[in-house]
Amino acid sequence: QHLKNAFETLYEARERFYPVDNYLIDLTLTADTTLGTSLRKELAGDVALNVLMTGALVDRLAEREPESLAALRHAIDRRIACVVGGEYDERESTLLPIETVLDEFRRGTAAFLRHLELEPKVYGRRKQGLSPLVPQILARSGFEGALSFTLDDGAFPTPDQCKTRWEGFSN
Repeated sequence: QHLKNAFETLYEARERFYPVDNYLIDLTLTADTTLGTSLRKELAGDVALNVLMTGALVDRLAEREPESLAALRHAIDRRIACVVGGEYDERESTLLPIETVLDEFRRGTAAFLRHLELEPKVYGRRKQGLSPLVPQILARSGFEGALSFTLDDGAFPTPDQCKTRWEGFSN
């Protein structure tokens, strides 16, 4: 009943925040400490999940936890898991030159291709670092969606905003 009430409240407030369809996203966060048994347990179920990870973490997964890598591949093949990511490492991209930001995306893509034989189609990052450079990079790199919020380090968007449009530089 509480979950139903929460959903109805969100549905009624939809027009105030953004008049589009709303989706609930189940996002599985990963870190060096979650690459073993806990990740394999998540991936063994039948509930669809989105796994947020960097290219560097995929490299470490392949090196340290080959069983978890195999479980992730199997979950992707079963269409249970979707990988969310893009960059090799979550650096301070708002402070870096465009060449360095592009290199992070190239290295990230290479790591995902090397170990999972796929490129992420949804961009996401845990740390703050969303800059006006990113929308153009994502559009030109074949991404189909992006999570434009941060989970660590920083505030985005500001709490007094009810609508946000993430705009980038034009070419």
